[in-house]
Amino acid sequence: MEALAMLKETPPDIVGQRLRRARVKQGLSIRDLAARAEISKSSVVRVESGEPSHGRTIVKLCRALGLHLAGLLTPPPDDVPFVLHTRADDKWFDMHNYGDGPFPDNSVEYRQKLASEGKLDVGILLLTNRLGGGMMLPVLGELYGPSEPRRHTGEEMVYVLENDLLIRIGDKEITVRPGEAITFWSAEEHVYSPAEPGKVTRFLSIRIDYVRSLQ
Repeated sequence: MEALAMLKETPPDIVGQRLRRARVKQGLSIRDLAARAEISKSSVVRVESGEPSHGRTIVKLCRALGLHLAGLLTPPPDDVPFVLHTRADDKWFDMHNYGDGPFPDNSVEYRQKLASEGKLDVGILLLTNRLGGGMMLPVLGELYGPSEPRRHTGEEMVYVLENDLLIRIGDKEITVRPGEAITFWSAEEHVYSPAEPGKVTRFLSIRIDYVRSLQ
């Protein structure tokens, strides 16, 4: 009874996100969880979307996930709702040869040396993103030359930090200046380039992956 009273005091969007994190951690799809809990898929979607739901539905979902309702409403200390990226987490990569692993040196001088030798067009730093079931991929990028044509699922936002960015999306070319941002459907072929040859363009890219969001 005490847990049900706590449920009434807990915002439904918080309940929904905690249940979603628990489901993803266990590797269950929405269909799997609905079958275990003996409720409809649409009910699971409504709960995870933060819509107000009946207490009995939440209890069924908790049982299906092996959770106690009180534990859902007061998660353990290690279940933190954020991730911090510090300078110690920095690992720079060549976007075109990502499989080669991180550079042995994280300094900008090292990346500039590779670029001057014609060995680097786009350097990227993947910002720490370990939220369970998270849909976001944040990347800090440096453009020394044009990127290879890319396309992937979801949508992407690019915010320019330093020097103009020239981006081609499909057959359109757009110049984005420092302090400006562009958001686009990333299934469209796109290419990033420094707007001015010889200048390094720095930008922040945040990609939302719809495939992961549907898991």
